Amino acid sequence: MNILAVVPRLYVSDLQTHLEFYKILLEQETPHEFQMNGTHVIRFTNLLLIEELNETIKNHVAATIIIDDLNEVRKLILNYNGVMITEPIQVPTGIKMIVRHPDGNIIEYIEPTLK
Repeated sequence: MNILAVVPRLYVSDLQTHLEFYKILLEQETPHEFQMNGTHVIRFTNLLLIEELNETIKNHVAATIIIDDLNEVRKLILNYNGVMITEPIQVPTGIKMIVRHPDGNIIEYIEPTLK
C-alpha cells in the first residue's frame, strides 16, 4: 500500500468569503466544489475547505504548510486581514511563522533551509 496524498481539512464558517484568499494562496483558480450530506466542500489539489457553521475554530495549529517564499505568503495573509501570531523566526529546519488566516484557522508556515 502506498499513500498517494494526505489532504488536510480546514473548516470555515463561510466558503465564499474566503475562497479568493485560498485560490491565491494555493495558486489554483478553479477548485472542485460539491456538497456531501448537506455540507458545502471545496476541494483544491492539496486542501479541503469545509463550510461548517457550527464548528468552533480551535486555538491550535490546523496545518503546517511548507512554502518557498515566507515573505510572499506573509504579505498575502496580512492583505486579507490575517493575523501574525509568531513573526518569522529561525528554527532548525528553516524559517517559520504562525498565523491566523482570515477565516480563523491557525496555520504554521515553514520556508525550509534546503529547497
